[in-house]
Amino acid sequence: MRRRPGTGLKRALLLFTVLVLLIGFSISDSQSRDVLDLIQSLNGTDAAAAGFQYTTGPNNNTPAILLEEARRNVAVPSVTALRALELWASHDDITFLATVRQDLGDSGSIISLSSPSYRYLELESSGRRDEVRFHYTYDQQARVETFPYRLADGRWHKVALTLSGSKVTLSVNCSQIYSRVIRESVDKTFPSADKRQQQLKLYIGQRNDQHALFRGALQDVQIVTQAHGYLLQCPHQDTDCPTCAQYQALESQVQEMYNLYKNISDKLLRAEEKISRLEQCQCLQSCSDNGTVRTEGEVWEKDKCSVCRCRNGTVECRNVQCPPAECKNPVYRDGECCPICLTNCFYSGKYYDHGEGMSPRVCVTCTCNNGKMVCQRQDPEDSCPSLNCPDSERLQIQGQCCPVCKGTDFCSLGHDCHHNASCVNLATQYACQCTPGFQGDGKHCTDIDECATEGGKFGHHCHSNTVCVNTAGSYRCQCHDGHNRLDPFTCEGSETSQHSSARPLRPHLHLPVPIPLPLLLCLMLSLGGLLSPCLTCPSWAVSL
Repeated sequence: MRRRPGTGLKRALLLFTVLVLLIGFSISDSQSRDVLDLIQSLNGTDAAAAGFQYTTGPNNNTPAILLEEARRNVAVPSVTALRALELWASHDDITFLATVRQDLGDSGSIISLSSPSYRYLELESSGRRDEVRFHYTYDQQARVETFPYRLADGRWHKVALTLSGSKVTLSVNCSQIYSRVIRESVDKTFPSADKRQQQLKLYIGQRNDQHALFRGALQDVQIVTQAHGYLLQCPHQDTDCPTCAQYQALESQVQEMYNLYKNISDKLLRAEEKISRLEQCQCLQSCSDNGTVRTEGEVWEKDKCSVCRCRNGTVECRNVQCPPAECKNPVYRDGECCPICLTNCFYSGKYYDHGEGMSPRVCVTCTCNNGKMVCQRQDPEDSCPSLNCPDSERLQIQGQCCPVCKGTDFCSLGHDCHHNASCVNLATQYACQCTPGFQGDGKHCTDIDECATEGGKFGHHCHSNTVCVNTAGSYRCQCHDGHNRLDPFTCEGSETSQHSSARPLRPHLHLPVPIPLPLLLCLMLSLGGLLSPCLTCPSWAVSL
C-alpha cells in the first residue's frame, strides 16, 4: 500500500508533541510549592494596637494568636497581601490552611480578602448555623459554597479548604468532609478592585475592619500552592490520585495536541487569512457615560448599588446582588449598598445581636449597640402613664416597671390572641383562650377534627347511615344517599321512610344519643302540637 506524502512526518510530529506535553506535565507537577504563612507575616505588627495577643497552640514550633477584642484590625502587611493575590491568580491548585479553636456558638471569618465595601474571598465559620462557608466571586458576582459542619465548639481543629480547578474540597482533622464541583468558574483576578488597591487588605480573623469578628485562637494560617496542599497539615494522607486541576490541565493539553495535529496541514494558510482580516478590523468602540469616555470592557460603579460596563459601545448597568445579612437587625451605612451586621454582644452568658434588647431587672432596659451593651434605667414617675385611680386601687405587677389600676381592661389595650380565640381579662394581665371547636394556647389555635375520633369531648357522635364531615370549629353528620334524617346524628333508609309515611301520623322520636333537656322539651311540644305559635324550635329540630 502506498502511503500519502507527509504521513510519516505527521505521525512523528504527533509523537513528539505527546512526549513534550507529558514531560511538561510531569515537570509542572514536581515543582516546589509556595507556602505563605500569614501569622508569621505579623512579626513586625504591634499586637496590642492590632487587637490580638500571642498564645500557644497544638504546634509548639509556630506562634498562635488569640482574638478576643471587640475592636481590632488584624491585617497582614500589604507586601504579603499582594503576594497572596499573585499566588491566587497564577495557580489552579491552591489550599487555605488553618488550625482553629473557635469559641462555642461564635460566627466569624478565618481568612478574608476584602475592601471596606466588598468581599472577594473569604473562609468563614458560622457557629450559629454550624456551617463552614467559602465566599468567592464569579464574574464579579458574590457566590458562596456552604458545608454543614460545626467548628465553633471550643476545641482545636485542622481545617483545609482546597480549590483545584473547578473542584472544592473541605478537610477537617485530616479527614475529607466534603468534595464538590463548582459549576461557575471562580474569579482569579478582580478588575473591580483596581481603583481600590489602596484599600484591598488580607485579614486574619475578621472580614474587614469591624465585621465577622472571629473569637478564639488561630495557628498556622497559610496559603499553599500546587497539588495536595493539605499535606502540610497531614503528611500521611493519600496523594496517589491526580487532582482535578491536574486532570483538567492534562485534558486541555491533549485537546491542544489534537487541534495541532488536525490543523497542521493548513495552519499557515489560515494564519495568512487571519492576518488579512486583522488588518481590516476597526478600532475598539468606546462608551460615553454622562460626559465621561469609557473604554471597551471597562467596569465602574455608577452609584452605591449599581455597577456598569462598556460593551460593544453600549453602557450596560446591573444592580449589586447583596448577600443575606445573617443577623436580626442589619444596618445600612452611608455610601454602602448592602446591609451589614454589626458586632454582637455577650451578656450574662448569652449572645445578643446588634439592636436586640433585654431587661436584666425591673425598670432597667439594655440594648446591644455594635458590641457594647448599653443600659438605661427607667424612672416610673417620669416614664409611666398617669393613672386615674387612688393608690389603694393600684397594683404593682411582678417584673413590670409601671403599676396598673385594679380592673384594667387589658384586652382593650391590645392583645395578640388568635382570631379563633377570645381575650379574657385577669387581675394583672390578659389571657387568650381558643373558642370551642379549636385547640391551642390561645395565640395559635387550630381546628379540632372531630371526625378523626368517635365519642368523647373532642370526637363526633354521628350514628347510623351517616358520615362525619368536619367544619371550622364544629362538624355535621351527613346522611348517606337515599336516607332521611331522624335527628342531627342519625338517618334512616328510604324504604323505612316510605313505610312510616303510610302509617297515621303519630308522635315518633328516636333518641340514640343524649339530647339537652330544653331541646328535648321543645321537640316534644312541637310534635304534640302544644308549642305556641309565637315560639319556635331550631330549624333542624322542626325538620325531625
